[in-house]
Amino acid sequence: MKIHTIFLLSTIFMLPGLAIAEVSESDLAELRQVLDDQRALIAELKNNQSRQQKEISSLRKQLDGGETTSPSRRSAPVSPHRPVDAPSSDLSLDSSKSVVVGEEVLSTIPSIKTTPEGMRISVGGHINRAYNISDDGNQTKGYFVDSGNLPTFAYIKGYKDVSDDLTIGGHIEFALQSNSANTVSQDNSSPGFSTDARFFEFTAESKRYGKLWAGQGLSSAFFLGDLDLAGMLPYNQLSVGGAFGGLKFVDSDSGDLSSNTVALAFLDIEAMNLINRFRYDSPWWNGFQISGNVGQDSYSAAALRYRRELGDYDLTAVSSYQNNPQGGRIDNRLDGGIGVIHNPTGLSLTAAGALQDFKGTGSTLDSDGDGFTVRAGWRKQLNDIGETKFAVDYQRSTGITIDGDTATSVGIFVGQEISDWSTEVYAGYRFYDLDRPDIKLNHMHGFTLGVRIYFDATFEGNSGR
Repeated sequence: MKIHTIFLLSTIFMLPGLAIAEVSESDLAELRQVLDDQRALIAELKNNQSRQQKEISSLRKQLDGGETTSPSRRSAPVSPHRPVDAPSSDLSLDSSKSVVVGEEVLSTIPSIKTTPEGMRISVGGHINRAYNISDDGNQTKGYFVDSGNLPTFAYIKGYKDVSDDLTIGGHIEFALQSNSANTVSQDNSSPGFSTDARFFEFTAESKRYGKLWAGQGLSSAFFLGDLDLAGMLPYNQLSVGGAFGGLKFVDSDSGDLSSNTVALAFLDIEAMNLINRFRYDSPWWNGFQISGNVGQDSYSAAALRYRRELGDYDLTAVSSYQNNPQGGRIDNRLDGGIGVIHNPTGLSLTAAGALQDFKGTGSTLDSDGDGFTVRAGWRKQLNDIGETKFAVDYQRSTGITIDGDTATSVGIFVGQEISDWSTEVYAGYRFYDLDRPDIKLNHMHGFTLGVRIYFDATFEGNSGR
């Protein structure tokens, strides 16, 4: 088109000269040849433009399954919980064709979903960091830690709906901790970075027949999540040792650090680690569910759960039995707990406890251990940014480190959700005391201030393109 315009302009400017000048026959013949060449060039440009339009139309049909994308699809917003659309991996374009596709044309090309229909893939995790200050009766010191309750972790999960009744899935998760609160102590304030495989499991869930788990994951005896009515599982579990687990009690007479840590002195309400196992959970029936598993190191467990709504109240109860937990350190273990929350006010009360038989010889190991925790909580939407949570608890454990010992702890915690930021900030105080017949130990006070940021993204398959 530009050549055509230039030709016309040049012709216009040439006309006065032609009218005045004396034109020969050869000049006229040469002018006619120029005109013919310009007409041929214009025709060729039109043909090229037509071919390009056909190639663009063909490309759009390939990408759109033969349909032209409607304006409504082009302007539809992308959900933040869906994947960024990408070209199909089986689509190949011939790079030898010099097809120039403008921005307007690209905006009309529809998305192609690479996630199969019925498939859901989730990736996410959370960061759980805290600053702890402890007073062990000898010194006051601060520590930057990763939570000893629910560690910083990253995961990927995948689920596929095989039928209307059956869903299969997989779960991979790693703990990623810098200075875990379970290993930070007065004489080692920076134990460094550690990673730990938490979940490597396959699941198959049927609405009619229940759920099957295979691989490394939680035992059926895990019930802290069931009884977390105060909503503080990530930073203030019923097993009270997590926030300051690695700290050591100080010998009152010598002022030296003892070998007795907080985590070992108090009863772990479940005494269970993530294990390799086969686990089965039954469907819920009239508020009841039974579950059980067998796993590595001759470990086995069974649990009975009950949930019920009673007007404005929600009731949860769990009872579990374990054989050979903690790698066989414990022979038999019986756990249980009950909790109730009044939904209109957010007030809750939870109690849990355990009885266990240690394996081994000698008075320090061949003994029984027991303990219980009582917690009162309150959670309420007091502001526009998110839910506010309060809890106070008391735990008493006996026979955990040696025959005749008694460990007690009192804790007060508060948490504030910031919903728009997917964040929760928390603060708490905990008092620890370990009374042993063979050594006198100082009390310990701990203060914690932490933040938890959680994130996830879900990719869902689409049946059409």
